[in-house]
Amino acid sequence: MIIPYLLEMFERCGIVDEQVRFLCALGTHSPLDNSAFRKKLGEEVLERFPVYNHNPYEHCEQIGKTKLGTPVIVNKEYLSCDVRIGIGSFLLHSFCGFGGGYKIVMPGVSHIDSMTYHHGDLLRQCWDTCYGIGRHVGNPLLADLREYGEIARLDGVINVLVNSRAQNVDIFGGSPSR
Repeated sequence: MIIPYLLEMFERCGIVDEQVRFLCALGTHSPLDNSAFRKKLGEEVLERFPVYNHNPYEHCEQIGKTKLGTPVIVNKEYLSCDVRIGIGSFLLHSFCGFGGGYKIVMPGVSHIDSMTYHHGDLLRQCWDTCYGIGRHVGNPLLADLREYGEIARLDGVINVLVNSRAQNVDIFGGSPSR
């Protein structure tokens, strides 16, 4: 599990609890309740740190626009952080090639207007060059998503590789652009 390692890393780096918060990157999915947070993050995280659900309709701010026109509108709690680290997983995706990396920001902590444009208008425009499981080479939607994440300044990621049996088989930490 990633969380115990992360908490140990905070301590070794001299990061105090008041400097840390967790924001659940939901996109448009339903918010997690206390029980789901405890299952996902563990008791210790909920006792020590503020934990928030992202709301794609409120508390967001526009900070730019991608070259392909996606408005970069991101959660204000995310924007208030000095260092932004996304925790997620690598999964096959039908129009962005793979999940993980910058998908933690778009759609994870983005406003509904950003998602509507990127996953709607832009997807329809680029359908022939982006649709297909694992299609990541020459994919304009993926390039737009990466630019969005760079504008939103995602500093790093911790991603777990999940196999076809939903088992974690490897872990990667580093730049989201790789």
